[in-house]
Amino acid sequence: MHLSRFGTALLGLSLVLVASCYEPGGSSKTIERSNYGTDWPLTADSAVLKCDAGGAVTVTVKGHRFALNGPARERGITNASKAEGIIDPTGVPRLAADGRKLCGHG
Repeated sequence: MHLSRFGTALLGLSLVLVASCYEPGGSSKTIERSNYGTDWPLTADSAVLKCDAGGAVTVTVKGHRFALNGPARERGITNASKAEGIIDPTGVPRLAADGRKLCGHG
């Protein structure tokens, strides 16, 4: 396979962009209504709770990602307390605490 200089540059740029999106060391898990009982703060029956390598804790509900702590908000992710009709704000502290456990913080 022979690539032109432009093709080689484009391939290199693509690899850099993909690598910049990868955050090693993160951890995630699916959470479900059945795990929380009556304390379930979401309108959906399940969601994905995640802690990125930098300690940003997020929850993804119905394809929308929300910040559960300062590091996530600093990345420009919408604050979970503003997810009206999706997340009950009184449940944010528990979600954030469970997310910190994924980061290795108690």
